[in-house]
Amino acid sequence: MVCRAMTFETQKRRVRQRLDELGMNMKRASLEAGLGETFVRDMLERDREPSATKLYHLANALGTTVSWFIGETDDRGITRTADDRVDIPELDVRLSAGPGSIIEQDNQIGSWQFSKAYLQNELRVNVETLAVVEVKGDSMHPTLQSGDRVIIDHSDRNPSRPGIYAIWDGDATVVKRVEKIPYSDPPQIVLISDNKSHNQYTVDADVVNVIGRVIWFARRI
Repeated sequence: MVCRAMTFETQKRRVRQRLDELGMNMKRASLEAGLGETFVRDMLERDREPSATKLYHLANALGTTVSWFIGETDDRGITRTADDRVDIPELDVRLSAGPGSIIEQDNQIGSWQFSKAYLQNELRVNVETLAVVEVKGDSMHPTLQSGDRVIIDHSDRNPSRPGIYAIWDGDATVVKRVEKIPYSDPPQIVLISDNKSHNQYTVDADVVNVIGRVIWFARRI
């Protein structure tokens, strides 16, 4: 009985460890395992010991093994090793948060390596539709600054959902907050800068090419 209690404490400790490693919250882990949104919280905070089958599904969702969870091995048992790494191309496209520049061609100048588990489980994106580009200009300050690298999701191009997008606005390639004007005829969208010293402006939707949604950024501090 004591041994079983110790095993359950090991399970909880290692589940928490793996959640921290993946940057994943309890609700997301529960859903990824297909066990309902409160499963992990019930396990960790309400001491509800899982069945072997449910523990297997949780281990699979977190990229490890049941043997590691229950303490049969000190090897972390991580199954997502080389296969978990994804190279996202960095393109020679300067996304302007100011005057802008025209995209003539997308030339790859490098790549950024990310965890597939992080991209899929935390950012919830298709790893095949991503690109890294550099921001130039100060119109999105302080959210985005000149020199920041951002990940663009090419599959998310619908400005009906407000957010920050990389777009061709009919004159330049820019990164702005985009909001669609409801019931406008012809359809129009508003391009908004976070820097209040820059004006927002409205353009016809048919002259705008939405390149993709900005979902992540990196900055030197």
